[in-house]
Amino acid sequence: MKKVVLGGFTVLFALVGGALFARHELFRRAAHLPAFTASGWVATVVDVPMRDGVKLHTEVFVPEGISRAPTILVRNPYEYLKPIEVMQCQTMTRFGYACVLQDVRGQMDSPGDWEPIIHERNDGLDTLAWLVKQPFVDGNIGMRGPSYLTCTQWLVSDSLPPEVKTLIPSVFGTDASIFNQHRVLPDGVPPWGLTFGVGVHTCLGRDLDGGVLPRDDADPLTHQYGIVPLLVRELFARNARPDPAHPAVAAEHTVRANWGSYPILLEAPR
Repeated sequence: MKKVVLGGFTVLFALVGGALFARHELFRRAAHLPAFTASGWVATVVDVPMRDGVKLHTEVFVPEGISRAPTILVRNPYEYLKPIEVMQCQTMTRFGYACVLQDVRGQMDSPGDWEPIIHERNDGLDTLAWLVKQPFVDGNIGMRGPSYLTCTQWLVSDSLPPEVKTLIPSVFGTDASIFNQHRVLPDGVPPWGLTFGVGVHTCLGRDLDGGVLPRDDADPLTHQYGIVPLLVRELFARNARPDPAHPAVAAEHTVRANWGSYPILLEAPR
């Protein structure tokens, strides 16, 4: 019986391993990439310490049989994107690159408070300071990733160590200062100015425009209250007040502690 069970696990392991490598081969062909140069990878997990003592969950993928390699750093907040980034890291090792995939602070397996953008500069610089000292890095580092993953690149771009040779930004612009709310848009494209994407990107947008629910020990100077609550706070400071005839109503379409409507009255200065 033990031999049968052991044999079954051996076959299952072989099938899973074969499917994993087949997936990389299918990805390579679909992307019209050249033939792989490495047979596989070695994966390890490291908790990288930040300057305030928080340790970020970091997965390191190194090409098999290669001691030092050019290295790609990816800092990711999206749980839905994690399996895709893992596969891309594994695929990059097959071309001789090392790949470092980090869960940003407060997301997935990294501890700390999730406050969008607030910690990314310091955490990114601390991660790079750690990375340049690793024995598998050959002195050449690049950063990549779309959307918020690009934001983590921009926030350290003015203080990069010399080992960082390139950034690969995408789906995150640098032209907010020239935003034109009167621009002509194609049919079906919403003209909203106070939005941060649609679909999965609204996960980040909700925190930026609606804010993060503060904890008891939140620092009021650094907490991410959100653009809309900060605007309302400024209105209250300038003679606005809640409308007693129309009380605020909690949002019903979300489990988050948000208002669905919050009518206010504006009074002219006396």
